[in-house]
Amino acid sequence: MKALLALQHMPARSANILRDTLSDSSDDLRLLAYGMLDSREKQLTHRIQNALQRHADLTTPEERYLPARELAELYWELVYQNLVQGDMRQFALEQVQRYSNEALKHKVKDAGLWAPHVDVTWRLYSGNGWLYYGDQTRLSVDSC
Repeated sequence: MKALLALQHMPARSANILRDTLSDSSDDLRLLAYGMLDSREKQLTHRIQNALQRHADLTTPEERYLPARELAELYWELVYQNLVQGDMRQFALEQVQRYSNEALKHKVKDAGLWAPHVDVTWRLYSGNGWLYYGDQTRLSVDSC
């Protein structure tokens, strides 16, 4: 129990340990792990809702750059922390791609967005032999 409580203050990737604990035979440990995962997901979801509202309130690409960047990062955190699975994971990956595309179109040299953008592009790779950046750049998978 103490070890599980210590995970509250550990890095994001500790969610995998919490997920493993969901199948533990102890009800107390399962409930604690579920509560901790749920709390992390709710915190990120709340931040996403706030960023979506800010993004919707703005009209120009310059104004929308920071909320789009934040949304890409927050959706990426849901995936990185393994807080979403199945269809929700797919949705989160698509949102990372959408908002990172938007932000990178405005500021292509934003190095902090390239790592999640490229990773998500690989995860969403459709198998047609090409990777796309926005609507313009096409990169052959064979050349990577």
